[in-house]
Amino acid sequence: MKSGRRPGLLSRIYGSIQKHSGIYSAGRMLYTLAKNGQAPKFFGKVPESGVPGNSIITTISLLLLGVLFNYLMPDSKLFLYIYSASILPGMVPWFALAVSQFKFRTKRNSEMGVHPLPVAGAGWHVV
Repeated sequence: MKSGRRPGLLSRIYGSIQKHSGIYSAGRMLYTLAKNGQAPKFFGKVPESGVPGNSIITTISLLLLGVLFNYLMPDSKLFLYIYSASILPGMVPWFALAVSQFKFRTKRNSEMGVHPLPVAGAGWHVV
């Protein structure tokens, strides 16, 4: 095997492992949500093997549906909207923390006094 082909093969193997672990973890999340009563009970059914098959099959089906939509509408912004919708909930807590930190420092700045560990260049932009 040529040395130039090895990184490509290793990248494919690593990418495949990442995709499989993502599908499995999404299936496990659906299973846990079902057990907590936050998803349909269908996702909580597990055979003797212990693999949440219904959840994994649903996850794979939705991924294939996304591939089909991408094939039928290649210039669509569908994936941009879906990706944006999945990122926003993760950013909201960070924005809330930044706003609360700003309000805290604005209201109680005089009470804080001199910080024992001064940071060079720290100002209003450092949260």
